[in-house]
Amino acid sequence: MKRVLIVAVVVGMIGGGLAWAEQAGMPAQATMVPRPAFVLQCQPFGAAEFVNDVQIWNKGTKAVPSGTKVHWEVMNGQWKGDYTFTANLAPGAKVVLDDVMNGAQSQGNCTVNVVLKTVRRVIDPEIIKKLAYVLQCQPYGAAEFVNDVMIWNKGNKALPNGTKVHWEVMNGQWKGDYTFANGLAPGAHVILDDVMNGAQSQGNCTVKVVQ
Repeated sequence: MKRVLIVAVVVGMIGGGLAWAEQAGMPAQATMVPRPAFVLQCQPFGAAEFVNDVQIWNKGTKAVPSGTKVHWEVMNGQWKGDYTFTANLAPGAKVVLDDVMNGAQSQGNCTVNVVLKTVRRVIDPEIIKKLAYVLQCQPYGAAEFVNDVMIWNKGNKALPNGTKVHWEVMNGQWKGDYTFANGLAPGAHVILDDVMNGAQSQGNCTVKVVQ
């Protein structure tokens, strides 16, 4: 089963008809990186007998970026809705939402806040497994017969039965796959016999889990 992480990347707060929203990103190491905050205000708008619109201002010093979604409410939710900015809203600028109400009071209370936005990150268990092990390999054999490859488990977790690795020596001049039929305990090693022909004993070797 795949694991799903839901990360909140925008936080909205309402207070006294003003909304303070601070956007934040969460990279893989789970640390919060603050981004510029912005301040929004809204108000019913229109002639006395046709107060059908809502004005939203950017009262802060930072532009509200395109794509930001807000939720507005007038008279404690009697009229409400969502709006997504299709362009940046500069400091001091406003936008008018036309005909979103029917007969609201021009002085009716209005609140606006940034809608909580989520990003779903799917982490495949296979990726987790591949990152969990520390392996090392090296050409092996007498000076004139360096035909073998030795693979160590340098980590603190045993490789389970059926783990498949890919190894390469001298930038792929010799390479192959190997499946551990019986796993490999921490600190243990396995020797792959006669998989090369005349490799240098000090030739570079790389190994990684592929399955």
